[in-house]
Amino acid sequence: MQVFIQSFYENGYFRSTMSIRTKILSYISLLIVFVYILGCFLFINILKRQHAQDMKKRSAALEMQFSYDNEIISSFILSQHEFAETTPKKIQLLKNNDEMFPHTIGFVQIGLRTQKIDKKIYHTVLICLIPTGVVFIFGGICLAFFLSKRVMSPLRCITEITQEIARGNFTRAVSIQSQDEIGLLAMNVNTMTKALESSYNELKQEIEKRKVSEAQLVLLIDRDPLTNLFNRRRFHKELELCMEQTQRYGSNGALMFLDLDNFKQVNDTLGHQKGDELLVTIARLLRKRLRQLDLVARLGGDEFAVILPHTNEEQAQLISEQILASIITATEHINVTASIGIALFPAHGIDANTLLNCADTAMYKAKQEGRNRIYVYSMEMTLLTEV
Repeated sequence: MQVFIQSFYENGYFRSTMSIRTKILSYISLLIVFVYILGCFLFINILKRQHAQDMKKRSAALEMQFSYDNEIISSFILSQHEFAETTPKKIQLLKNNDEMFPHTIGFVQIGLRTQKIDKKIYHTVLICLIPTGVVFIFGGICLAFFLSKRVMSPLRCITEITQEIARGNFTRAVSIQSQDEIGLLAMNVNTMTKALESSYNELKQEIEKRKVSEAQLVLLIDRDPLTNLFNRRRFHKELELCMEQTQRYGSNGALMFLDLDNFKQVNDTLGHQKGDELLVTIARLLRKRLRQLDLVARLGGDEFAVILPHTNEEQAQLISEQILASIITATEHINVTASIGIALFPAHGIDANTLLNCADTAMYKAKQEGRNRIYVYSMEMTLLTEV
């Protein structure tokens, strides 16, 4: 049982269930009961001593009254216990001293009973001490309750506010204006709350800035900062994934390379800002013309690449023609066109690097043949390039 209670105490059960107010009430109540019991013992002892003195005075008065006529030669005032043990010895001593007391008639024993005195003490305890003690204990407990409430109300308020602070609410403040230790504690809690709120807001802003920075870093890793299209790194990763799916499921598709014609003249004549605006326009146009499952990227400069899953040669050429027509319409005032090279998978390769080289070769073939046109890769192009 002791081990069970000790384990409960070590786990904080009793400490969590017994509040400070309960402890104050318990300690003060025990102190009041202890003081009351101690007072009762002291009062009873004082009564007994007083009555003992009264008995001695009465015995002395009785002895004096008999001594007026020289009727008493010697007297002894003894308690009941001393009387039972000592008196026979004293009497025997007097009998043996007849020369000292020649005319002794006899010996008289006078006993005074204390029954009425004990009864008086009992009535005093029963009638006075017990009701007085009940009133004293009850009043003490009420006083302890009032004092504990007076002390604990500010502490309970501070406890509630600290719990709110722990939940992240820094708007509440302790409204205790006393000049004692509790008032100083309340002032320190309010100061701490303001400091925590300031630190929390600063930390929150720092976290938000860091999240924005991390999001921007993610975009810089995978996205082109100008057009917000996938960059070369992410495009190459997506192309490798597409090649794996082609090998696993036997699907087909097309890879399209697009390079703007006369883009350098735009930068030289109209400025790089106009050139950047043109790239953004082309990126927006590609996203608009392509399907949702298609993937478009800017590889760098004026080069774009598009993955067209589940697309055959005719469909790839049709999509490329629509893109060329849209580019001509959108850039007719600056005379910019595009050259497009197409490589098919798995027909022209199932490796990402091989497919990129094929599409790039077809695109350069389109430029050599006069630009603003579309070419699908063939083995003859590789042979001509090697020659």
